[in-house]
Amino acid sequence: MEDQLLAARVTLADNPEAAFEVAQAIAESSEGRPTIEALWIQGQARLLQGRHAEALSLAEEAAALAGQLGDALLAAQVQIAKIDALGWLNQADEAFALGARLRRELESLGATVDAGKVLTNVGILHYRRDEYTAALARYDEAIALFHRPEHQLLKARVQVNQANVLTALHLVDDALTAYESARAIFARENQPIFVATVEINLGHLHYISGHYALALELLERARETFVRIDDEEGVAQCDLDRGDVYRALNLYPESLPCYERAIAAFAAADAPYDRGRAETGCGATLYALGRADEASAMLVRARRTFRQQGNPLRMAYIDFLWSEAARARGEEDPARRAASRAERAFRRAGLEGLAAEARYRSVEARLEEGRGGVRSMTRIASIAARTHRGWLESRALRSLGRRCLRVGDNVRGVEYLRQSVAILEEARTQVLPEEHHTAFLTDKLDAYEDLVVALTESGALAEALSVVERAKSRLLLERLRRNVPPAAQPPESERVAALRAALSASYHRLLEDELEGGARRVGAVGLPELEREYREALVPPAVGFSSDASLDPERLQSRIADDETLVEYYVARGVLSAFVVTRDRIRYVPALTTVDALEWELRRWRFQLQKASMRGAYFERYQTSLLRESREILHRLHAAVWKPLEEWVTSRRVTVIPHGPLHGLPFHALSDGERYLLDRHEICCALSAGHWQATREREDDDAPSGGSGLLLGVPGATLPHVEAEIRGIQALFPEAQTLLGTEATRAAFLRSAPEASWLHLATHGLFRADNPLFSGLQLADGWLLAGDLHQVRLQARLVTLSACRTAVGLVQPGDEVFGLVRSFLGAGVRAVAASLWPVDDRATAELMEHLYRRLSAVGAAAALREAQVKLRESYPHPYFWAAFELLGNRDEMLSEPR
Repeated sequence: MEDQLLAARVTLADNPEAAFEVAQAIAESSEGRPTIEALWIQGQARLLQGRHAEALSLAEEAAALAGQLGDALLAAQVQIAKIDALGWLNQADEAFALGARLRRELESLGATVDAGKVLTNVGILHYRRDEYTAALARYDEAIALFHRPEHQLLKARVQVNQANVLTALHLVDDALTAYESARAIFARENQPIFVATVEINLGHLHYISGHYALALELLERARETFVRIDDEEGVAQCDLDRGDVYRALNLYPESLPCYERAIAAFAAADAPYDRGRAETGCGATLYALGRADEASAMLVRARRTFRQQGNPLRMAYIDFLWSEAARARGEEDPARRAASRAERAFRRAGLEGLAAEARYRSVEARLEEGRGGVRSMTRIASIAARTHRGWLESRALRSLGRRCLRVGDNVRGVEYLRQSVAILEEARTQVLPEEHHTAFLTDKLDAYEDLVVALTESGALAEALSVVERAKSRLLLERLRRNVPPAAQPPESERVAALRAALSASYHRLLEDELEGGARRVGAVGLPELEREYREALVPPAVGFSSDASLDPERLQSRIADDETLVEYYVARGVLSAFVVTRDRIRYVPALTTVDALEWELRRWRFQLQKASMRGAYFERYQTSLLRESREILHRLHAAVWKPLEEWVTSRRVTVIPHGPLHGLPFHALSDGERYLLDRHEICCALSAGHWQATREREDDDAPSGGSGLLLGVPGATLPHVEAEIRGIQALFPEAQTLLGTEATRAAFLRSAPEASWLHLATHGLFRADNPLFSGLQLADGWLLAGDLHQVRLQARLVTLSACRTAVGLVQPGDEVFGLVRSFLGAGVRAVAASLWPVDDRATAELMEHLYRRLSAVGAAAALREAQVKLRESYPHPYFWAAFELLGNRDEMLSEPR
């Protein structure tokens, strides 16, 4: 009998149902104390399964039997579990009364350890009701009773609960100390489940502290443990917290399924408190996704749950979410009332951090309207700093800075904005990987914009340019700076190979659709799911973010040649402006045009390209009018973005650094009505001034100036001139390795490309606006994806992507342009020649012949310009000659052809 009871206890945590069945058999075949112990095991099993009413009934039955035996201690011990069960059944008053009675009885019987267990359960119930002061008091009393060495596990479990309360109160350092102490004990005692539980809580702590990458790492690790032991509630807790992290990063498509899985699991486990928490997060996510009706229904359900549980704090948090949603809809009065209700509840509970969040919007409105609020906003900034709410502190300081600027206190205003940006920069160091980073910036770039505007208005142009660079394309620069040869990759697993094959089949269908001008069938082929699995299987390396990697304008200017100009555009508050930088001066040209007006003209330009792509009889008949219409639009674009700069841009060589909607504009094709910019300037582009400077400053010997190149071509029915293009370049550079047709495999590329001094890739390209890291180049046996290049280190000075739309990228917050060009540059390539729109196969072959004949004599930018001027003689419409642009270092040259 004792062995059976021991076996049931051992299996209780891992397999509650098996333990219940063993204990049930013992209870039915025994009497006295074994029966009572068996009933206790059954009750614990039902608690673990979320069947709280059954657990309560079993505990009462066990207590009654112990009373009949006259064993007062045992009768009290088996009732400890009733506190937890009553709490889950929303009978809190009864649970507290029972806890007080059991504590007195157990202490009078000398059972101080059991009294500590009672205090722990009571503290947990207070915590679930967000009664934090009471919870901490009970936990402190329990820890005082667990003072002997054999009580270390009990003490560690209470420390976890204590740390949970400290986390809720945003006492981060104290919480971290308690968690780490408990985790050390659990690890020493070989308790992996408890270690995973601590990691869930540590993940939540790091999330509220803004350390999102570390939070996700801990939550993923804990989730793996719970999946392995088939603990559905543990998995659900991880999903709930992961949903919160993703939501904080503005990654709503990622957060929504986390919440939905958690809601289902908590509903099945009859855990209304946690289900309500998940519903709250889900409702906030649905609001952000524009699904207002669903969001409202979700929050109503969550609020009803917390009302039934008598939990005013959770109800207050929902009020706070409602206030944000109402404000987004322009309903200021309801938003203000809901936020005020939430703030009062948070203050009563001593949650000054949440109270500051709830108060921020109303104080911001007072500042904007000139109705005071400076002292209140200063206090909000102070509370945010103290409670590790960096994003709130940044916003509060920005609001103070804007107010100072409005009243003419420019010195203090700029200083507040500097502090706001500095705090945001520090917060960015905690956000990985890249797609999380850009999502995080979605609603935070206005701090940079305000500082840039203030600095330019005060004439501090060098600092303003440095701030612009801190706000744009930083992740590419970080990747380049940290680009070290990757570790040897293990052989591709069967799963990765199978996923790659499925992706290739899907991409072939997408390419067919694109070539035929039809609708894409992404949903039909399940492509997003395939790509998600593929990325998870590969686990691309993360790139860190440094908050001190700011641009030094003087150092930048020292790298600019005498006959060279940098033109860097920037969008702030919906208006396009530009910096014109030469070796000896920085100029600023404000208010060139609005983004709305610019995007209207860009849409008209794209429409002209579509018409020009309709070759054959249509183009032959209307080519004169098509050319005239295109030049008219390019003239209007020139007037908007270039003419105001002309008196400052007098050099022959110009590097353009676009911003926002300007990415993808062929600057070399802009027309003043008589000539294209191509006729006046040798133009190339860069994604940021910092990246341009870093490329210039790389040591000359880190990539070969000569050596062999790699020619890769994949001919086909729709690319009949690819083989001739490859053979023509091969004739100029006979030492180059050639991979043509069936030889142009992914394995061959990955084997040869890292050693090549230059690359020429002629094939089909596919741009994926919905998932740019899965943009790719067609190879003989599949696709080379933009994301694949994160695993590769290239030393090529120049890569030419002779394919359709290879220069196109998706512009993300922070002006990060994700696509093939960025991936090649991030892999270490110094310059990339790529196409801005679907190219004409014959014209491209001719362009490449001209380009490579000159690449050994002049730099890449000059060679491309000469090739485009030459091609324009045969193909006057910009659609044919202007498709390619050079991004990166303009001066890359190839060795002399033999």
